Amino acid sequence: MDKAQYNVRAVERSLDILGLYRNRNKPLSLTEISAQLGLNKTTSYRLLSTLLNKGYIHYDKETRKYTLGFEIFILGQCLSQSLNIRNIARPHLEKLSEKLGLISHLGVYDNDHVVILEKIFPVRKSSYEMISRVGAILPLHCTSLGKILISSKEDQEIREIMEEKGFFPYTDSTVLDIESFLEHIGEVRKLKYATDDCEHEQYIRCIAYPIYRARKREIVAAISVTGISEEVNNIDQKFLHETLHSTAMAISSSIV
Repeated sequence: MDKAQYNVRAVERSLDILGLYRNRNKPLSLTEISAQLGLNKTTSYRLLSTLLNKGYIHYDKETRKYTLGFEIFILGQCLSQSLNIRNIARPHLEKLSEKLGLISHLGVYDNDHVVILEKIFPVRKSSYEMISRVGAILPLHCTSLGKILISSKEDQEIREIMEEKGFFPYTDSTVLDIESFLEHIGEVRKLKYATDDCEHEQYIRCIAYPIYRARKREIVAAISVTGISEEVNNIDQKFLHETLHSTAMAISSSIV
């Protein structure tokens, strides 16, 4: 087994350990964990030590048993927050789509990507194919959601992120270098909204506004409206932006 395969197997086994606590956080000994997973104690101890160091497992010296660590709780809170934002945003997005006759999205920043939490089609309109779907992972550099979400970060951090992710040319309009991208993000910060003019999908235009956590003025998500370019451009732009902005503010006011 080569090193890459070994590392993947170690990750799988570590996740299997965490999975033992799925139904309830009952303390388990090293012997119990090893027996339930069919591993020898040496392997189990090595995996538990890593999880312990990262905070995903807690060890009680008195009982000599393991339980889930607080890092799991923190991750659960992050997921709970995302689901809460989705529940808050959905009725607002439904009204937004009906008012503008466009598809609306809710997205969050995760692991240097955009994750789509919600997508709403106008009721009285036939749908058309788009890359986006609930649960989809989208790029930062050529989506309106990505641009507004990353705009809260410092330029140096954006440089580091994009150096890692790269600038894939989705269409002829996609920005392909960091200096042009940072210049564009500077405009996004001034305008407080972002656009995607056929940069991710041909003929598709999107406009996104940020969702803030009211107390901290911290961007926690973003909403967007999407449609064929001609369709978006034919809407009164003042009405479009006022509707998007007011919707974003209404959602933000409900997030603590």
